[in-house]
Amino acid sequence: MNNGDSNTRRRVLKGVAAGAAALAVPAGAKRPDRGRSLVGRRVFLESGVGLDLPAGANRVESPAAADALLLSSDTSIPRGRLVGALKRGAPISFVGAGADDALVSLLYDVRPSKVADASKSSALEKPADLSASFGVEYDRNASASVAVAWPRGDAVDTYQYRTDSPSQRYVLSRIDRTFELGGSTSDPTTSGATTAYTCPDAESGWDCLGRSHEEKDLNEHGQIEKFVWCAKAADETDPNRDYFSWKTKLSMTPGKALGRSDWMNDYVLRTVDFEDELAKHGPPSTSGSSSSSFSVGVNVGVSATGPEVGTNLGWGWSTTHSHTNIEETIDLVAEKATHKFDLKFGENVSETTFNAYPGYRIDPADGTTTANYSYTTDWLFRDDHWYGDDTYKYHMYGDGTWTA
Repeated sequence: MNNGDSNTRRRVLKGVAAGAAALAVPAGAKRPDRGRSLVGRRVFLESGVGLDLPAGANRVESPAAADALLLSSDTSIPRGRLVGALKRGAPISFVGAGADDALVSLLYDVRPSKVADASKSSALEKPADLSASFGVEYDRNASASVAVAWPRGDAVDTYQYRTDSPSQRYVLSRIDRTFELGGSTSDPTTSGATTAYTCPDAESGWDCLGRSHEEKDLNEHGQIEKFVWCAKAADETDPNRDYFSWKTKLSMTPGKALGRSDWMNDYVLRTVDFEDELAKHGPPSTSGSSSSSFSVGVNVGVSATGPEVGTNLGWGWSTTHSHTNIEETIDLVAEKATHKFDLKFGENVSETTFNAYPGYRIDPADGTTTANYSYTTDWLFRDDHWYGDDTYKYHMYGDGTWTA
């Protein structure tokens, strides 16, 4: 099923053929191993999932004995046993249509059929049996084929993968991708490193609540990726406010860069509508080639006698964009922020992977443990030719919930 909007003046058979050629393996070449991350691990594979484990993976018959669990999206394993697996550090992967519903169901203890309504109504609350923090952006546009809960210390990270063709090869490759991302440590704003954490640790005065990651393969048009990191200020003494901050990474790789087609990047746009007071947002509007720094940090601290103490809880980042117009639109009445990254078509920025890094901070009432918002994100790709141009927009929309 295609969930994007496409305005087309011609068929894209050329792009499909190019994609098929790009994915073909040359004669004599060896296909990369799929599921290599499971080799040497004790794996619980639920019956009916339909996966062949790679040689070297040790299949076990009990979830309690597993280092990794591969489950059906309509799993019959009791939730309590899965929570036990998370607590001892075992990642849980759900496979099949509705994997994202199964993921949220596990974390928030709601029935999978009720997840969409609960997310939309901000009714998701941390269950008593999970002490870890976590967050997820629930996409109401398309169902995920693979979704993973990855325990990491005091937080649980979430991963969602969407495709129109969830083959066994795809599923195993996405599980490998999750293991790769789970161990990443470098800074994604630096050249050559695109997948790491930037959540501050407790020493910087913030508690990292986790990371939400999502990928979508758009066939001949390209690929998109979204990372969201959330943290809550820990070392603040304000009796009236709490402080939640987010860093977002929006990635788009055009079909041209993948060798699939002539499609190129056009723009990426994200709007976030918060339920609480929007205090910081960025980057600000810029034009052309520019570098900018942005901080979601806060000066907080109230003494016993009343005057404010200048304690700084910093969290910020710098980015450089070439041939890119950034348009920031803020509505402080609705607590809404929109950032559009408009790329100059035909320049290198439109032909390679592009990363945008919008960020936000909200200041809800003291004692707040769950932060909610709704969001939309659009990625627009374009194929220009002598008799006109085609555009393809993938629209992602839904709700975010983060629980400390």
